[in-house]
Amino acid sequence: MSWVRIWVHMVFSTKNSVPFLHQKIRKQVMQHIKQNAETKGVWLDSVNGYTDHVHCLISLKEIKRSFGKKNLVIHADFDLGYLRNFTGVTKVKNTTEGIHLQITGEEIAENILNEIVGKGFVRKFVLEEPSLNDIFIEKAGASYE
Repeated sequence: MSWVRIWVHMVFSTKNSVPFLHQKIRKQVMQHIKQNAETKGVWLDSVNGYTDHVHCLISLKEIKRSFGKKNLVIHADFDLGYLRNFTGVTKVKNTTEGIHLQITGEEIAENILNEIVGKGFVRKFVLEEPSLNDIFIEKAGASYE
């Protein structure tokens, strides 16, 4: 099996590349970036820069892992609407085939599976990592969607 790790290299520049980030200011800016990333649950591997720009290296896998939520897709031949009140369900989207749930962890998926077994035919039961778009919308707000 292949091992994949996706890194994002971001570069922030001062306006018009003006060399404004002298050592003291640059250190404060980098500390602010580190604290902000930690507060938002973004895994920042490194941050560095020069007088006119700052580099940040983040891991997408760590962002997904630190998000703390999973998506659960269920297609069934019976009504799944009652799952909206299930402990650990944070978002619900009904579809023509069934329901898409955002849940707080894998143990919730197991509890839901135990709940629906025997209630009817389940065509699909898939636990997925959230997309980066899901995470962005949750962190930044739906106005960007």
